[in-house]
Amino acid sequence: MRINPCACPGRYQRRSRRGSATMATFQKYFTVNCLSDGAPWTAPAPRPTYACDWLIYAPNDAFIVKAYNVCYWANEESDHYPVVATYVIK
Repeated sequence: MRINPCACPGRYQRRSRRGSATMATFQKYFTVNCLSDGAPWTAPAPRPTYACDWLIYAPNDAFIVKAYNVCYWANEESDHYPVVATYVIK
């Protein structure tokens, strides 16, 4: 069965920190960028102490991640820094 590519960006809050039950559930169905490498911290701005803003996708082989960055220059727009990624759809 073919699954159409799906990307789900989101601000998933504290419940989605690495190692949480929420993140374990996401990982059953989605690829979560940066978990293996250690995600860049995104909250709270201006001095982040944890990551909870993710770009997730499925199926695993649907995308090639070309870039994944946190915009630390955007420190007044929100209490979280935005995450920006560039993907190639296979």
